[in-house]
Amino acid sequence: MSRNRSIACHTVPAMIILLILPVLASCSSYKAQTYADQVLVSSETVAVTVTASEIVFEPVTPYTNALVFYPGGKVDFASYGPILRELAENGVYCVLCRMPADFAFMDIGKAKSITAARPDLHWYIAGHSLGGAMAAYYAAAHADELQGLILLAAYATTDLSQTSLRVLTMYGSNDKVMNRERLEKYAGNLPASAQLIVIDGGNHSQFGDYGFQKGDGEAFIPTELQVLQTADAILQLMQ
Repeated sequence: MSRNRSIACHTVPAMIILLILPVLASCSSYKAQTYADQVLVSSETVAVTVTASEIVFEPVTPYTNALVFYPGGKVDFASYGPILRELAENGVYCVLCRMPADFAFMDIGKAKSITAARPDLHWYIAGHSLGGAMAAYYAAAHADELQGLILLAAYATTDLSQTSLRVLTMYGSNDKVMNRERLEKYAGNLPASAQLIVIDGGNHSQFGDYGFQKGDGEAFIPTELQVLQTADAILQLMQ
């Protein structure tokens, strides 16, 4: 990776922090709901380890694929437990990251130590909303260390078009939070093989289980169904 590319991947988020942190810091975080809490318990098929910095979902059976997840801005990281638990139930080792002040741009490089600790695995990185954008920043600088990128209601403002990453973008048809004009504007930053899936009846909030996000559209499907459809698409990408 060139020095110029490294700088590009880290100074832009720094500018974002300076511009929006004072505003966002005054907002309350969305808390994980009961559905999310219920998946944080170990079972015969998945071992769950909860620490102050991350939640690990480890399949009991042998596995080769792994995923590190960046949460959305001002969203309790545990809210994304349902998707990662579903992936783990299907043989994917998953690490859900807790970010400082619930902002992924405060620790974009968090995935580095996680993936380095398990070099034997095929790593993917994913994120929701702001977390997805920051996951894309990370992927641009570490494409040779990753198998793919999953963007949930998010887009990449950095150029990934020449990488060999498997890329999947998903959003709900009733999402009123994500800027679709920007999604289209930055579509060229993704590899030609990138996939786009629109979840019919889904919205922005239901990629996690944290209640209704202000400004979002009403979902016409339950959170559980949006979670299952999302997990299924990710599993297909990993095949």
